[in-house]
Amino acid sequence: NLKINKTILKNNYNISFKRGQFIFEKYNKLIGKKRMRILDLGSGTGGLLKFFEKKGHEVYGIEPNFKYYKYSKNYIKNLINKNFEDYRYPSNFFDIILIIGTLEHVNNPIKTLKEVNRITKKNSIMIVDAKGYPNDILNNYFNFNHHRCFTIKTLNYFLNNYNWKKMHLDYSLEYTKLKLDKKIYSKERKHKKNKKGNIIGIFKKLDKKIKY
Repeated sequence: NLKINKTILKNNYNISFKRGQFIFEKYNKLIGKKRMRILDLGSGTGGLLKFFEKKGHEVYGIEPNFKYYKYSKNYIKNLINKNFEDYRYPSNFFDIILIIGTLEHVNNPIKTLKEVNRITKKNSIMIVDAKGYPNDILNNYFNFNHHRCFTIKTLNYFLNNYNWKKMHLDYSLEYTKLKLDKKIYSKERKHKKNKKGNIIGIFKKLDKKIKY
């Protein structure tokens, strides 16, 4: 559904940067003030990471789409152009994991969570968003890019089952509006209003070992 050109990449970066600001301001007290090592799974055009970098954090991104990856290299140094499932970061390396609009796209969410657990430190933080309620007609919502969808209940159950405890999780229409830019999508897409929006939340890694 995406038309990827220079204008779209620039718009996507600007939207992503604003999403980074929204997330930082929303969860700043829970994140803390010390310098963190952050990984963004599906880092896109890099705007979200750039905001966190400007706040003094050490940022890393992994993005399978080559055009997004190439564009984001203008702003972020530590980037990998691969699927997350196919790349191995060092163990106990990251303080914060950003999974923003990614879990509905990955080929294997269980494998993804197992690998996230391996590369994150004790008491690390995960900030996650998921598709939530549709913003447009259902044949666009259930397109080939989305392998699954979540509700608050199913997302919380899935993450908790793999060692992450909810600190906050809710629908956010304000956050959804930041993600919505009609310039990115084809003219045939007709967005319609909803009252709930996307799911966004923050989780903390549990201090226990789990058997897979």
